[in-house]
Amino acid sequence: MVSKDEYIQSVYRVVFYIEKNSGFDLTLEELSGVAGFSKYHFHRIFKSVIGESLGDYVRRVRLASTTLKFKTKRKITQIAMDSGYETNASFSKAFKKHFGMSPKEFSAEAKKKKGNEMKEPKIVDMEKVRVLCVRKTGAYTESASEAWAALMQFAYTQRMKHKKNIMGKGTMHFGIGHDNPNLTEPSKMRYDACITIR
Repeated sequence: MVSKDEYIQSVYRVVFYIEKNSGFDLTLEELSGVAGFSKYHFHRIFKSVIGESLGDYVRRVRLASTTLKFKTKRKITQIAMDSGYETNASFSKAFKKHFGMSPKEFSAEAKKKKGNEMKEPKIVDMEKVRVLCVRKTGAYTESASEAWAALMQFAYTQRMKHKKNIMGKGTMHFGIGHDNPNLTEPSKMRYDACITIR
């Protein structure tokens, strides 16, 4: 018998896999394999844990990842290809359905706003680190504090009660807001609070 916690852990393995690979073609067979469930069973489990269908979640994450790219010099076709869409037409259709405007209209609006053009991000290579992570969803003003409160309570409990080497001098803290609050409804905004562990 699989426990509720095991279901949730399996679903979140898939959530993180989707977020890491959103620019690639993701099939139900592949994602259910990551979870370790049959594809028919997994589809139901995913919706019950996340609150939206697997297809809707993949589409939302994929489209959300494109929005900052409109402030760079990339062409819409390139943004579409980088985001896992085979054609500009399929990207435009999905984008308009999700955001209520075409990519061309969105691009024009994005470039009108202050700052005009976003520089290409600077990518810094770090050595791999292990982290403890808590994810909360909701408006960042609430989800960020909830995530850090839960993570800190767990970390200090482990340190004091079980003498675990957590929260030492070299511990790094990472807060990751995954969604643009101007484009994502608050209930679906994702925030991760993370600390490094040895």
